[in-house]
Amino acid sequence: MKLNGKQFARRFAATGVPLVMMLSLTMCSESALDLQPLGTLTDQTFYNTAKDFDAATLAPYSTMLNLTYDQGGRGWWNTWLLPDDDIQPRNPNTANDVFNWTSTSDDISWVWQTAYTGIGRANIILVQLPKAQGLSDAQKPRYEAEAKYMRAWWYFILARGYGNVPIVTDVPSSVDQTQVSMSKPGEVWDLIESDLKTAAANLPASFPNEKGRATKGAAQALLGKVQLFRAQWFKTPAKYQEAITNLSAAMAGPYSLTANYADNFDESKENNSESLFELQAANGDDINSWGTSDTGGNAGHAWTIIVSPSCSPIPPGDCAPKANGEGYGTYEISASLANEFEPNDPRMYYTMYSAGEDYGVRPTRRPGRAPDTPRPSTTGRGIRTASRTTGPRTTCASSASPT
Repeated sequence: MKLNGKQFARRFAATGVPLVMMLSLTMCSESALDLQPLGTLTDQTFYNTAKDFDAATLAPYSTMLNLTYDQGGRGWWNTWLLPDDDIQPRNPNTANDVFNWTSTSDDISWVWQTAYTGIGRANIILVQLPKAQGLSDAQKPRYEAEAKYMRAWWYFILARGYGNVPIVTDVPSSVDQTQVSMSKPGEVWDLIESDLKTAAANLPASFPNEKGRATKGAAQALLGKVQLFRAQWFKTPAKYQEAITNLSAAMAGPYSLTANYADNFDESKENNSESLFELQAANGDDINSWGTSDTGGNAGHAWTIIVSPSCSPIPPGDCAPKANGEGYGTYEISASLANEFEPNDPRMYYTMYSAGEDYGVRPTRRPGRAPDTPRPSTTGRGIRTASRTTGPRTTCASSASPT
């Protein structure tokens, strides 16, 4: 049915709604409707209060968990530990073990990319902190110190592995700003020391309700370690005394050796008196063990699967219980490391297992076999991943917070 103008006006008026109201709605400006959705967080609205920065400082810690993720390699084990003299792969021709590295190596690029991700997240905190209106001047130094500790932690990894790496201390706002040249010799080491001195001066001795955050003692100890590297690598003897000063200051903190060395490998005794800085993870079975928290998974690390007992390469090739399900036996203790232990050293048992030794009690065993007894590896030694009192062994899922 068609309506002419008069008919439309009469029909509309019959509804009791004034025509002028409809006309006024159509005359609203577009700017009045172009509003930011309520509840949206941006860099103008989020980085403002102590609660905001408590949350923001968790991001660099999460990145640390990504570095230690090793289900398929390309992390701390394959890049940093494998080439040393303490462990060895079953395959003697493994590229990283024989220093056969290339610019396209996934392991090498993973550490590089992860490190700069962590640095970038620390830089965001440092850039936003001076603008925060919801923080007092007395509150800001702690967040600056925590961010600088984490930035130094990452640059220390890069400096040891890659040399004079590019230094990024800001948040790039354009592609051109990401094109950073290599630093000059010593510059990155100077930045690391500077950041750690700020951290040591402003971090608290502890976070009683938030285990895992960097503390004064952690900063002092890492600073001393950095200075030891500089003293030895660059032949600067004065750095030895600086290292002694900072390491002594760390030792004067709330730290001591545990009565039982095995406590350091018991998940029920984590963050004990020997712990200076400890990455936090949560136990879990129902996790995505093929990804990191930044790649869609919920996994912190799966190194227990990588190193737990598997099948012997020596005929008849007996397999440990749950081999290839909870143990790949990829890496083994080298003979040179085993020989470093003195006879009857009680630490040896909690560091490695020997062929035929009781590996620990599990609730599920292969029928007909008593306690877990790993068969010989190529070296006769394997890496022990848990204390002998542990029950079911699981991979670890990264927590959303370092607590």
